[in-house]
Amino acid sequence: MTEPTTTKPTWTLADSEALYRVKDWGQDLFQINDQGNLAVCPTGLHGPQIDLKQLTDDLEQRDLSAPLLIRFTDILKYRLDAIAGAFAKAIADHDYQGAYQAVYPIKVNQQRHVVEEMLEHGSAHRFGLEAGSKPELLAVMAMVDDPDTPIICNGFKDASFIEAVILATKLGKNIIPVIEKFSELQLIID
Repeated sequence: MTEPTTTKPTWTLADSEALYRVKDWGQDLFQINDQGNLAVCPTGLHGPQIDLKQLTDDLEQRDLSAPLLIRFTDILKYRLDAIAGAFAKAIADHDYQGAYQAVYPIKVNQQRHVVEEMLEHGSAHRFGLEAGSKPELLAVMAMVDDPDTPIICNGFKDASFIEAVILATKLGKNIIPVIEKFSELQLIID
């Protein structure tokens, strides 16, 4: 008697797409490539793509092992352009007479190279930074060279923070303090 032959089901690209649902979360920046691997497209789906499995394999050949933090700065530029473009379109579509100016709250990611990339790529759209504490403000003051770049000062403001805000203004920085309480206003007046 012959034994029945069993065939192993073939995994397809459609199987990977259905399982990982990359189209639902990857926007135009991630996709499943022809090999069934996750690929990053740092400048959108029509630009170059990087096979993340192949990249990981290549890094392991150099004795670098997971977990790894890999940052694609083109994604930040792509997203900043998309945000600015969406607001420009909405402003034009609705004949809005005001302007839009985004700010990046550095509490999201305070790593110097991330904030520098944000400033560099966001400068074309006049993006600014938000500092929520005196240490954040001091870091932002050291990084912002353009006197037109807005620095929003938000969060709890004690006398020390207010003093740093006033000093930053005297140094020619474009400081916009967000006053949330009368006590903060009194500190500024004093």
